[in-house]
Amino acid sequence: MPQISLITDLLTRDPFLGMVKSKLYALLPQAQVIDLSMGDTELDLISAVYILKTGLTCFPPGSIHLVALQNNTDRQILQHEWAPDAKRFLLCETASQFIITPDNGLVSLLGEDVRIYNLFYDNPEHSKFYLRDLFPHFAAALSTSQNADLLGVLTTSYARLTWPQPFVQGNVLKGQKIYEDAFGNLVTNITKDMFMQACPKGRFEVILPGAIITQLHAYYYDVDLGQPLLLFNTAGYLELAIRGQSAAALLIPRSMGSNRFFQIHIHLL
Repeated sequence: MPQISLITDLLTRDPFLGMVKSKLYALLPQAQVIDLSMGDTELDLISAVYILKTGLTCFPPGSIHLVALQNNTDRQILQHEWAPDAKRFLLCETASQFIITPDNGLVSLLGEDVRIYNLFYDNPEHSKFYLRDLFPHFAAALSTSQNADLLGVLTTSYARLTWPQPFVQGNVLKGQKIYEDAFGNLVTNITKDMFMQACPKGRFEVILPGAIITQLHAYYYDVDLGQPLLLFNTAGYLELAIRGQSAAALLIPRSMGSNRFFQIHIHLL
């Protein structure tokens, strides 16, 4: 029986998440349902892709991942010219695992080594609460057959987003936040390879309100409580943190509103 993960912004205080899990267990009594991420109403598609890319490495082949976001997904859709079909759902097969999601641009950010299927279903009413009424049935069929061709047809037509890429401008390496964890640590889109290529000598400055960071650290406890630090997390992405406190709360001005577009500027010396 494959593992099934959930990435959703549904809150535990509401009954909806329980309904979804009840349906999954009704169809798959022996299933292992894992909450990969839930209840984060600020979770957007970029963050969901980061969670998937890092999370998939810990799951065995044949695992099934159900992704259903609403709040920030709607905001991102409004910022693009494309208007995905709210009643269209996709299956992405990658690294011998399966990802089921609406046609909202997420699958376009999962890399090139993927197979995308347009999923079939009969009752349009089921698209209203698809995470409960459709996705468990897709997962049950996959768990039995492990054959995506039985659920839909291959497609290259789907909504697309652009992954934010770090870049060097003059002597400044510029990146942006792609994920904020529960501790307020800010994960950026700068990978270790990108950083080492841009800063081979390891000499740099990051100027923050009241502090300057001039070196990388390996562990959070390398600095005193309340001090900021930069380190590469276990997924290989550059992370900005403050030991014992929330970097997001202390470093992102409230005037910015959403912190989705928080940028980091690394001055190369």
